[in-house]
Amino acid sequence: MDIGTAKPTLEDQKIAPHKLIDLLDPSQYYSVANFYHDVLIEIEKIVRMNRIPLLVGGSMLYFKVLLEGLYLLPEKNDDIRLRIKKYADYFGWNVIYQYLKKIDFQYVSKIHPNDVYRLTRALEIFLITGKKIKDHVKKKTFYDYIQICIFPENNSLLFDRIKKRFMHMLDLGFEEEVHSFYKREDLHNNLPSMRCVGYKQMWEYFSGKLKYHEMIHQAILATKTLAKHQITWLKKWKNIDLIIDDTNMNQAFKKVSNFIRHINIIKT
Repeated sequence: MDIGTAKPTLEDQKIAPHKLIDLLDPSQYYSVANFYHDVLIEIEKIVRMNRIPLLVGGSMLYFKVLLEGLYLLPEKNDDIRLRIKKYADYFGWNVIYQYLKKIDFQYVSKIHPNDVYRLTRALEIFLITGKKIKDHVKKKTFYDYIQICIFPENNSLLFDRIKKRFMHMLDLGFEEEVHSFYKREDLHNNLPSMRCVGYKQMWEYFSGKLKYHEMIHQAILATKTLAKHQITWLKKWKNIDLIIDDTNMNQAFKKVSNFIRHINIIKT
């Protein structure tokens, strides 16, 4: 999934080595728990080399779990999930939602009643362990860290960039990339990888649900929605050390460089 995820090119990786890319096939499932485990291993390797790990990206849930810790929860159980689905099909998801609120109100009140995935997971965990989410042991990360946030001040400029980026992806061969997945028998549109922004809309184009111009419009719209959600995350984010606007990259670079230099002076 090179083009649709803006994966760093081989040339980029020669300049700055990247970790946790090309880990698995799009048919495989990768959870935040997988990430938590894998990223700590890579951080430890880099620290042992007397280097400082630089974590970049926009998946805020993954950063939240890394910084605050991860509950040690049981693996998914397909048999139990099937039972939950059959029960929900018969009685409705609202019945499950109300039942879960009685069990674990603090956690379930944060879940939308239509969030089938999280409701299933919450009930699955309770049926396996008999415990609430908060009653499970939480594994925490013990690292000092500095958080630098890129916060766009100009939304219209941001949305214009989003449109240009997607059109550039098409020029790079994004349609051919997704079509190679669409032809595979082991991939389908319900997989997390194929539900990613851009991939989902292109898949619907190949399946005849969208016309080409509709696919472009829907993909750009979905990316804008994702960006808005990320901005909402950032507005609530705690302990940010530096906020920069990337409208002027030269100024942003100088601001970050001066900040890091100041940190180094304090430490020495």
